[in-house]
Amino acid sequence: MPATNTPITTQQQLADRLAQRTQLLTVEAVQALCARIPAYRALPDEAVRGEVTAIIRRNLELIWLSLRTGRESDADALADLTASAARRADEHIPLSDILLAYHIGAEHLWVAISTHVEDIDLLAYAAGTLQAHLRAATAAVLAGYGAEQAPTYDDLVAKQALLTALISGTDPNSTAAQVGLPIASSYWVVVMSIARHPDENLPEVDQDVVRCRKARRLQRELNRLALGRALCDVMADGGISLIPSSPDIPVDRVREQLLAIERAVGAPLLAALAPSTPTDVPTTLAQARELLAVARNHGRQCGVVTLEDIAVEFQLSRPSAAHTVLVEILRPLFDHERTMETFAAYLDCGCDRSVAAQQLNVHTNTVGYRLRKATMLTGLDLTNPRDIVRATAALAAYRAVTGQSEVPHPFASRL
Repeated sequence: MPATNTPITTQQQLADRLAQRTQLLTVEAVQALCARIPAYRALPDEAVRGEVTAIIRRNLELIWLSLRTGRESDADALADLTASAARRADEHIPLSDILLAYHIGAEHLWVAISTHVEDIDLLAYAAGTLQAHLRAATAAVLAGYGAEQAPTYDDLVAKQALLTALISGTDPNSTAAQVGLPIASSYWVVVMSIARHPDENLPEVDQDVVRCRKARRLQRELNRLALGRALCDVMADGGISLIPSSPDIPVDRVREQLLAIERAVGAPLLAALAPSTPTDVPTTLAQARELLAVARNHGRQCGVVTLEDIAVEFQLSRPSAAHTVLVEILRPLFDHERTMETFAAYLDCGCDRSVAAQQLNVHTNTVGYRLRKATMLTGLDLTNPRDIVRATAALAAYRAVTGQSEVPHPFASRL
């Protein structure tokens, strides 16, 4: 507390003096939890700086209020604590660690109080207030943690049941009636693939927590996009979602909203988007999955694609007798990895040498040299529109046959 000669003699003075140190006490409490509890130390940094810090601050604010008023916090005031405990349960943080965190916080605060208060009656009042809050907070934590662990037929389970009925091709009407959810007249079928979050590359961070938080953000953002009506089956790596559609919401708007989800999740997202009626969901879902595979095979790492976006690539990925002929066009490149890699990157980048060079992390002159070598080996002139069409078709056929976007192997040359 700030240095002062004014003695703290009233509960109001105590609350005011402590409130002035809220930020410092919060920081110190966070440091204490991370130092003493391994599970908290293994949380992603964003979780510590965000949710953990926020809930510690909320506890302190509730204690300051109780010190001023002499009243315990009610259930509404403790709702944030309950919700926080549910999230920790979802991340598989042991209940014992959560309760230990509250006790460490209480110990830390008591040191701050007892060090600066000499009045015995005021100390007793503060101790009673702190004990009452710890008791109420413990009940809130148990309620939140238990609610997350208990299997209940809630909205999430109802949505999962309806999603299963729609994608399985069975009549979803009975399921919809049973769970009390409406079936939309049409849906956007979304299939998503999400790259690793930066925290997934940190060995000191609990990976289960990182992946759980990533999946939870994805679920939350999809529900926000669909105004709470999204039907989802998602994990940290992606998944599927049915989003109710309407004629007044164009595809470009849905595309923008899905791109915003990428920013919220914090990792590159690649999604395939296709419209569907309820009865056509199984067929549309299969097509959307193929769209996503084709997009990935053609070097797409993020963004939102529809059939209109990659119609040529999608059609060329269909089984055809021409595939063998087209792949043979590229066979001379199979022993020249870097040349093949540059050939593919150049086509994927819209025949832009500068963009291809940036993607490959090489000089544009290197791209030019390799493309000239590709022309010499294949006879394809990538400055000729007709040959560009043949090259694009050959690359698409190669990727359809091999199921990969990378260059073939083995290679005899690295040039």
